[in-house]
Amino acid sequence: MNKMLMITCNVSAIDEIVEILNQAQVDNYQIVDQVLGILPVGDPRMNNPVWPGYSNLILIRIEQDHLARLSKQLDVFNSNLITDEERVFYSSWTID
Repeated sequence: MNKMLMITCNVSAIDEIVEILNQAQVDNYQIVDQVLGILPVGDPRMNNPVWPGYSNLILIRIEQDHLARLSKQLDVFNSNLITDEERVFYSSWTID
C-alpha cells in the first residue's frame, strides 16, 4: 500500500534527517525549504525578529512496510535529542 509521509524538522536538523533517509534507502523525496509555522512543541518558527528560524518539510511516497522501518529510525532520532526544538514530527496517509 502506498503512503505519503510528511516530515517536519528544524532547519538545523535537515542534514541528519537526509542521512537517515539515505541510510533507509529512501530514493524518492522532495524537500520544501523555509516552511513557517507552529509545531506542537517549541517556539513558533516564523523567520522574523520575534520568532526566528524556520522548518523544512520533506514529502516521501513510500510503501507501508518501508514506512514502519523509517518511523522507527525517526523515533530513535527524537529519543536522542537534548531539546524539543530539534524534534522531528511526521505523519502519513494512504495515497493512490
